[in-house]
Amino acid sequence: MDPADGKSGYGFECLARLWMHTGALEKDTEGVYRYTRPLSNHDWERFNVYAPYVIILRATACPSFPSPPPDVVGSPQLSLFSNLQQLLIKPTARVALDSWIPLIGRSLRRIDIDIHKSLEAVGTLNEILSRRFFDAISMRCADLETITIASLGDFPPYLINVVISWHRLKNATFWGFNSLPMELVSSLSALPDLDGVRLGDLARGIDLAPLGGFNALQRYSSMGYAESTGKVLQHISSSQMTAIEMTLQIKIFDVGFHDHSDVIHEISRFTALEALYVGWCGEGGMRVEGFIIVPNIMELTSLRNLRRVVIGDTSLRIKMSSGDLYSLTQAWPRLRELTIEMSKPYPLVQSLAVLQKHCPVLEYLEMSVDSRVSRSAAGGEDRSHPSVKHVNLSESIGGVAAVRDVAWVLDEMWPNADFKCGNTWRRFASWGMVESHMKGLRIARARR
Repeated sequence: MDPADGKSGYGFECLARLWMHTGALEKDTEGVYRYTRPLSNHDWERFNVYAPYVIILRATACPSFPSPPPDVVGSPQLSLFSNLQQLLIKPTARVALDSWIPLIGRSLRRIDIDIHKSLEAVGTLNEILSRRFFDAISMRCADLETITIASLGDFPPYLINVVISWHRLKNATFWGFNSLPMELVSSLSALPDLDGVRLGDLARGIDLAPLGGFNALQRYSSMGYAESTGKVLQHISSSQMTAIEMTLQIKIFDVGFHDHSDVIHEISRFTALEALYVGWCGEGGMRVEGFIIVPNIMELTSLRNLRRVVIGDTSLRIKMSSGDLYSLTQAWPRLRELTIEMSKPYPLVQSLAVLQKHCPVLEYLEMSVDSRVSRSAAGGEDRSHPSVKHVNLSESIGGVAAVRDVAWVLDEMWPNADFKCGNTWRRFASWGMVESHMKGLRIARARR
């Protein structure tokens, strides 16, 4: 490691090794650091050579620091990590970060805390990081721009006041908690520069005044019940929204009945949207089989700037007709990527040429189709769409003749595309035959 290289980002592990060489620090079999003796002034001086060049600190199993000698720090207004920009906390064992706070500089712009997948081995956010840690960080690092916290357990109420103190926050993520309180959403909505937010497991019964905040928001992502999600969307007054990604939780008995029309209506307000993802899952992220009815899906025709759309998945499909699909895509002339999972009856694979006529720059298509084709219905017009590069289709093919016809139609529509197949086609071992036929067609075309 060269301390003169200002572009390097040293982690806690790297810095701890400096003391391990002196014999003042050791790492036990559980990955926890322990001091064998008090740190000397010489140890601190050696550390101080490297600290100003640290850009990123990665905290996994961190030793608790004694207070550095005054002659090393020089002034309480200064810090050893004077150029630190990003703090990553992903513990593999219990960490002791409180003692590091006086060492962290005011240049810090980003904090990422991920305890989401290590609950049993490590603990919850309340157990890993104290309120003192967050209070001190909010005082020392008032210009923080990005905060990401993923943790299981309850959301600590004191964090709401900490969030309010970061007036220049641009991106905020709170994920994995049992539920997020209304007060957090309200506090985030008042931040003037916030342009990206990701919220997980919104509490039920969130009550927010419509059009009351999030004035600069451009990207919104959430997971929660439709009622709470709709309330948050109503609260967003920004006209600059370019991306919405949401997973709506449903109760098991709601499958096939709950329509979530209010959420679709709110989404349709954001006419600058370029990317839209709407999916569904059971409570707690559980996989649920079935379909969702959305009577007002056609309201999404107001989103004429869409470039990427993902609606539904193979376990929870959206109930809509082929005609609805074609009407939607007719309103999305700039669309480049489309993934949509509809319940049966699926669109005929041959009829997808209509979809592509509506979306002339489409490059990626993923959906389930009815593989029955008719060559006689295909003639007449030019159906080739060379702009499409990737196609992923699902459903079964029946019989050798059908395999040959599907290959012919797909090659006619997408002569340059890279094809993949969903689970159903793989299961019936028909897709390999389709690929073989298409390969033969392309070889023949190249030899002309």
